[in-house]
Amino acid sequence: MESGDTESGLADSGDGPLGDDHSSFERSLRVWADGAFLCSEQAAADMLAGDGGAILFTSSSAAVRSDGVAHSSAGFGARGLARSLARQLWPEGIYVATVLVNGSVGRPDQREWADHPDGEWIHPDRVAETYWHVANQHPSAWTLELDIRVHAADINFS
Repeated sequence: MESGDTESGLADSGDGPLGDDHSSFERSLRVWADGAFLCSEQAAADMLAGDGGAILFTSSSAAVRSDGVAHSSAGFGARGLARSLARQLWPEGIYVATVLVNGSVGRPDQREWADHPDGEWIHPDRVAETYWHVANQHPSAWTLELDIRVHAADINFS
């Protein structure tokens, strides 16, 4: 693995004047934006042929503010895709939303949750509850984008 890579394939090395080389930039776009497109394309086709459904994108604050060239560009692309799909698919009864997960989500087996303050990690059960709520909203009050984070997180909009 090259410097700056994560296991997900998203890159943000911080090296060089633009933060990433072209291969890192392209890899991030392929994983995040292209992957979201290909997955939603298949899901939407099935949902249009059936009884509708929900397509939920997962992202982070990188999709709304600059956190490095490759990572943020890919995040902006996936966020734009979600908004475009929402415009096209909501009238067809297919719900599309983005959930921004801003923080580290712990694994249920990672720790004894009672021994750690809630401000340190996002509890995986609370993330699941949030997704369930979003996916099951009534069409008269759909959410386009939701930001979840721990209560002690620093909120930075720049």
